[in-house]
Amino acid sequence: MIRIDRQNEICRLLEKNGTVSVKAVAQKLNVSEVTIRRDFEELGARGLLRRVHGGAAAIDQYDAPVMFRDYSRSIKQTRHAEEKRAIGQIAASLIEEGQAVYLAAGTTVESMVPFLPKCRLRIVTNSLPVFNELSEEENYDLFLIGGSYDRHIGAFTGSFAEEFISRLGTDIAFVSSDGVDGSGISSAYMEEAEFQRCALSVAKKRILLADSSKIGEREFFTFFNLSDLDAIVVEPDAPQERIEKLGDYASKLLKLPL
Repeated sequence: MIRIDRQNEICRLLEKNGTVSVKAVAQKLNVSEVTIRRDFEELGARGLLRRVHGGAAAIDQYDAPVMFRDYSRSIKQTRHAEEKRAIGQIAASLIEEGQAVYLAAGTTVESMVPFLPKCRLRIVTNSLPVFNELSEEENYDLFLIGGSYDRHIGAFTGSFAEEFISRLGTDIAFVSSDGVDGSGISSAYMEEAEFQRCALSVAKKRILLADSSKIGEREFFTFFNLSDLDAIVVEPDAPQERIEKLGDYASKLLKLPL
C-alpha cells in the first residue's frame, strides 16, 4: 500500500474509532510499526491527528490551522456520509424534466447521482467521478468540461474550463463548499472556487449543498455571496446551534424530511 493510501486509511480509522494504536494499525495494514509511527508524525504535523501514548487520536478538521487541513477526495468520502446521502436525495428532488443541470465536483454533489430523476436532462459537469457514474445513462445529454485536471478533487478547473462554462446557460446549478458563514461560500482551493463561481453566475437557480459541519466555518477563498443563492440544502436533522450561525440567511435553508 502506497503512502497516501495508507495515510488515508489511517484517517478513516480515526474518523470511525476516535483513537488508534500503532500496533493495531500496523497489523491491519500489514506494515511495520516504524512506518506507522512515521505516518502518524506526518499526519500530526499537518494537523490531521493528535499523537497520544502508543497511538493517535482524532482531531476535528476545523480545529486544525487552515493551511494544514487535508481535503483529499478519499478522506471526504468517509466524512458525514449519511448526512451527504440525505442531502443528495433532497437536492435531486429539485430537478425537473428537460432542465439543463450543472453538477459541481465534490463528494456532497456526487451523493445526488443515485437519486437523479430518470428523465430527459442535460447535465453539465467538470467532475470526472460524476461523469463516469452517468456515462452509461441514456436519458441524459452529458457534457464534461475539460481543462487542467486536479487529481485531489477529481475535477477539471483553470482558465480553459472557466471560458467554456461562461458560454453556457443552465437552469439550475448545484455546488458544494468547504465552509459557509455570513461572508459567503468558501473553499480551500482557489481554482476550484473560481470555477464554481463561474458556474453559479450562468445558472438561473443556484443551490448550495452543505452538511451542517460546514456551517459557521470559513475557508481560505470566499467565492460567492449567500444572498445570491436560491437555497442551501442541509441534512434534515441539522443541529439548531449550527443553523443559528447563518443568522438571517437561515431562511434559505432547505432540509425536507425524507
